[in-house]
Amino acid sequence: MKATQDGCLDTLCSMVTAVEEAVAPAEEVPFSLYPNPTAGPLTQAWTGATAGREAHLRLFDVAGREVWRQQRRVEPQMEVALSGLPDGLYFLQVRVGQKAWVEKVALQEE
Repeated sequence: MKATQDGCLDTLCSMVTAVEEAVAPAEEVPFSLYPNPTAGPLTQAWTGATAGREAHLRLFDVAGREVWRQQRRVEPQMEVALSGLPDGLYFLQVRVGQKAWVEKVALQEE
């Protein structure tokens, strides 16, 4: 494995940079994810959500591989079931219209 001077795994840093570059400049994320870390379903709570808009959710592992995806209508609170995935760190990309956000998600056993 190769590590950068700041101790980050080189592969992980490259993947995170690639995901961040694919997303619009940072603006406040309009939702919260809890519990995070989680052993079960994750709740996505939207603040001021426009109900009925289409949301595209994609989950990536630390190697940048898409491991889960879902398309659904935005609701003020949405349950995101991530069962069957191994413990670890993931990146949840949420795209609504032309806007996209990426949040870290940690899956772990209870």
